[in-house]
Amino acid sequence: MAILFDPTDMPPTGRLLHTGSEGLESCRGVSTLLSLDTAHHHNRLIQPHKPGHGLYWTTDVTCELPVRVAESGPGSLPPITVVDFFADTVRRYPERPALAFQPHFVPKVTAGRSSSSSSAKDEEEKRREQEEGKEEKDDGGTILTSLPARPNLDTAPPPSYVCGPIPGWCMYTWQGYWNDVCMFAKGLLYLGCERRSRIAIMGCNSPAWAIAYFGSIFIDGVAVGVYTTNSVDATRHVVRHARCRVAVVDSLVNLEKMLQVKKLQQKQREERALRKLHGPYSNSTKKSDIDKNEAGQAQQDDDPSRKRKRDTPSSSSSSLRQMNQGGGAGLGRRENQGGIASKEEKEEEEEAELGACDELQMIVVYRDRVPPGYENDGVISFEDFLQLGLSVNDAILTARMESLKPGQCCSLVYTSGTTGYPKGVMLSHDNFTWTAACSSQMMKLDSSHHLVSFLPLSHVAAQLVDLYMPVTMGCCAYFARPDSLQGTLIETVKAVRPTWFLAVPRVWEKIELKLKEIAAQRGSTGLKKRIADWAKDVGYRGTDALLTGKDGAVPTTFPIVMKLILNQVRKALGMDRCLGLGSCAAPLDPVTQRYFMSLGMPINSIYGLSESTGPQTFILPAPGW
Repeated sequence: MAILFDPTDMPPTGRLLHTGSEGLESCRGVSTLLSLDTAHHHNRLIQPHKPGHGLYWTTDVTCELPVRVAESGPGSLPPITVVDFFADTVRRYPERPALAFQPHFVPKVTAGRSSSSSSAKDEEEKRREQEEGKEEKDDGGTILTSLPARPNLDTAPPPSYVCGPIPGWCMYTWQGYWNDVCMFAKGLLYLGCERRSRIAIMGCNSPAWAIAYFGSIFIDGVAVGVYTTNSVDATRHVVRHARCRVAVVDSLVNLEKMLQVKKLQQKQREERALRKLHGPYSNSTKKSDIDKNEAGQAQQDDDPSRKRKRDTPSSSSSSLRQMNQGGGAGLGRRENQGGIASKEEKEEEEEAELGACDELQMIVVYRDRVPPGYENDGVISFEDFLQLGLSVNDAILTARMESLKPGQCCSLVYTSGTTGYPKGVMLSHDNFTWTAACSSQMMKLDSSHHLVSFLPLSHVAAQLVDLYMPVTMGCCAYFARPDSLQGTLIETVKAVRPTWFLAVPRVWEKIELKLKEIAAQRGSTGLKKRIADWAKDVGYRGTDALLTGKDGAVPTTFPIVMKLILNQVRKALGMDRCLGLGSCAAPLDPVTQRYFMSLGMPINSIYGLSESTGPQTFILPAPGW
């Protein structure tokens, strides 16, 4: 496969990577592309760039905002687009690992067989596979797709992954990553996606999620993450609110959600057409009822005695129509409810603004196999979608990428854990690239670092840490299996041995419970228990002293305890190379924090929100830790 858009042809970005020790006086990480209910909190962060055309905030996804740049310090980093950000790393590290993942296999299931015969044949197949040493394992998906390693050749069709750095893993190099992102972007262009088109992505963490995300941005579009835990109703709200034209999903479960959303949109479009043709009517009114009413109306037109009565202004049906249309003396349907529109009425108004071009057109499936017959519903596999880009001229994509501006919206992040429907936060190119660059510098990341991606990529923290920060310094992101939170995460961490690890409090609590379970099963009593308790006490006092800067209070036995006892726990967890452990999204229980401090594993809290592109305040590891 030819290189679609060679990043070496792009001009150097001039992006600064060393900013000194100045404070973070810049607020460029804070979104000014907000919903109306939050924008007024940040209206001082953007200065007008042209007299009479200055904007402080916007709710228009097509609008570009100026970026305020400081004279010195971190805020002086030149604004940069996501494409330039990405291309810079590809130029520096084309053959270094960028994304790594475990391939998944198709479970051998034959439809239509009886349970008894199926069981016997399955056992026979399993026995034969074990004898041949080719037993395939299911990793928690449904109908999974086989992903054999591909040769690293320019002539090879996408996807562009190769054998990974860990046995049994596959990986994308930065050049292969770039190639497939460009190919996905060209697939969107093949569909006719215009500038500012929104692409919904709903699925487990995987290279396909990242490729779809950046591919959406490369065409001057907007990536929209959708949580896999969303109900059909919540999914419909996000897709409708963002006006997504294409959806990318991982499984048949999420495919069915999107298909239901698509069918609802088609049904509502038909109802809007009927209302436009026949006037307002109840949502429960069927087209057949309208046809019957029209037939009866035509018969009444022949009766002169009824014509006059029907044409009088006092007719109830005429008054109702005037009321609904806001005509005559009526104040419309909102007046009947005290001037406040109901949720259903608001949705109807939003739907009325939508056209066929704003409806879901195609659904791309990247993990499960697309069942036969789904093509008629606009469903396509991820691999086939990439092939669509082969017929699109590179110059078209080049023009889109070169037209991008740092102040444009590139991602819609919908909040989680709130009451009611999710609220969308508009984040710009500069919001992500500046925040990722500053965070990476403070964390001293370089191309030798790597991390495990398992937090939902729909969340702003995961987008920043798993997608953007690796791009900053050429780090590698290892994707955990879809069932990672059901017990396989530790296996992945032990295999990868990340240098940084970020999790939510619930994950840390599960790890704590698992460690306590193991200790209980081993039945530590007597001398062993006393040694363990003593080691944890020394570990806590030593860790606390280092974190608070009281070096003189560090127990003299702390280095020995760390080396001989506590480091063995870190190694058993796969965290022996971790330079920092983080917790985000919710407060960490002090009991859990104290437990890990007793193991010599202090967890640094990170505070922030979607509107601040993730981190607002966070604690760095103590010097020399």
